[in-house]
This record gives sequence, structure tokens and C-alpha cells, in this order.
Amino acid sequence: MKRLILQRIAQTSEWTMGKLYDEDGAEVCNTLELGWRNNIRNISCIPSGNYKCTITDEGGRYPVIRVLNVPGRDGIQIHIGNYLTQIKGCILVGTAYV
Repeated sequence: MKRLILQRIAQTSEWTMGKLYDEDGAEVCNTLELGWRNNIRNISCIPSGNYKCTITDEGGRYPVIRVLNVPGRDGIQIHIGNYLTQIKGCILVGTAYV
């Protein structure tokens, strides 16, 4: 079983920046989440913790990683994206912050 580690590196009330690493500690990509707003669906990042994930192809252009068993939440995904407006509680991945 492979592990991914998300390290959050900066946070405001609006956004959370991070880095995703593989189980060997190699950096995979940058991440962008919403800011912490008490875990409220569609407007908050998820709580810090350890989560199991699955990779799924839901008929979109790219596979997504589904984050399982997030307290009080469901439908959380890790997927590609560029802007905060593309986030409804999910975690975006990309190659750079702009």
C-alpha cells in the first residue's frame, strides 16, 4: 500500500497551501485548499489527520483520489485545478503557485 503525505505549509482564512510527498519523502506536487472554517462542507479544508484514499475514474478526463472517512464530510477528492473557485472542500494539486 502506497502512502501520500500532505504537509500544509501556509494558511489564511481564505486558502491553505501545501506540498504532497510520496512515502519516500520525494515531493510530488503543490496543493491548494480552502482555509479552515470549522470543517463546514463546501467552504472549509478538511481537518488534519490520517485518511485512507482510493483512486477512482469517475468518467472525467483524469482519475481522482477520493479521501475516505473524513469526519462530518463526504465526497472529498484530490484532483487537478488552478483556482480557489474550483474548490468545494477538495484538495487541488498542481505544479506551481501563481
